[in-house]
Amino acid sequence: MGLTLKELAHTLDLSASTVSRALSGQPGIAPKTVERVKALAQELGYTPDSRARALRTGQGEGLVVISLFTAPTIYAMRTQALLVEGQNYFGRVQVVTLESPAALDLAVCRVLGQNPQAIVINAVNGDLSNSTRRELRQRGVPIVAIDTGIPECDSVRIDRQLGTYQAARLLLLSGCKHPVFFSNTPLDSPDARLRGIIAAFQSLGRDTRDIRLAACQASSLRGGYEAMRHLMTTSAVDGAFCYNDEMTLGALRALAETGLRVPDDVRLIGFDNLPFTEFCLPSLTTVAQPVEEAAQAAVDCCRARLENPEAPMGTRRFAARLLVRESAPLETQALREAVFHLPESLLSD
Repeated sequence: MGLTLKELAHTLDLSASTVSRALSGQPGIAPKTVERVKALAQELGYTPDSRARALRTGQGEGLVVISLFTAPTIYAMRTQALLVEGQNYFGRVQVVTLESPAALDLAVCRVLGQNPQAIVINAVNGDLSNSTRRELRQRGVPIVAIDTGIPECDSVRIDRQLGTYQAARLLLLSGCKHPVFFSNTPLDSPDARLRGIIAAFQSLGRDTRDIRLAACQASSLRGGYEAMRHLMTTSAVDGAFCYNDEMTLGALRALAETGLRVPDDVRLIGFDNLPFTEFCLPSLTTVAQPVEEAAQAAVDCCRARLENPEAPMGTRRFAARLLVRESAPLETQALREAVFHLPESLLSD
């Protein structure tokens, strides 16, 4: 039997995760550490080969990613990132799409029949039965959940509150008198996004009862277009924080048709940082979700769990952050510093 990653890590007095990241060229490891790891791995004849490990352990080959077929574009981007990260380590990645979260347990059962090495659940808000959990433990197949609350497994969570806090402060500090915020929840029952907006108002001594919400009837291009057309006929708007980038693009079209200029007349902010946002005219200020970071963390969690099955379950958190472009600019350094000033309560990430 060849040298294992855990044995190599023990010899180096490093964690298995650190050694694995160093050998696979992942960022965040000091160059001297990478050099030391690779030198000893070569000296001892260690090869980080997932196929060889699969033969030694009796596990199958590959990573399985489970996602919703109708998921938003940002989740499809994350699936693509999981494909890249998963192939770098596992060699083979299979994507299973579901029509409904209710099908999650059955999908995991079917996937286990293919004897995978690990499973990542990408934003599917379902649950697993006791029998499925028992089979996962018996087979030694780690399961990692991204952006969803599935208990008893490692997880990667996206914190949206920080980014929405920054976006709301940008509109308020830029002088918007009539900003509107697209939301899926009401003020008396806020989700993480809306909590960030509430925190922004509170940080500036503004009455949270003044927060103008626009309900998201459809978070799509047409939904954004129709919502903005309606807003412009019913009330004054000089700033808008849309629910996602698709809605923002639709809103941009609606504003252009009414002769309003962005950002001169209306400052516009999106959410997700989809690829087209950089190439719009004007380019879109948006809250960027950490797509690659979340995918890499999920694969890292799978690798760590395979190397140390008995370790406590953990959660890794990544914050969405404001990315400033032309549709809602920051004209001065003082304004930038004010927008990105964070209270202690939001400095956990």
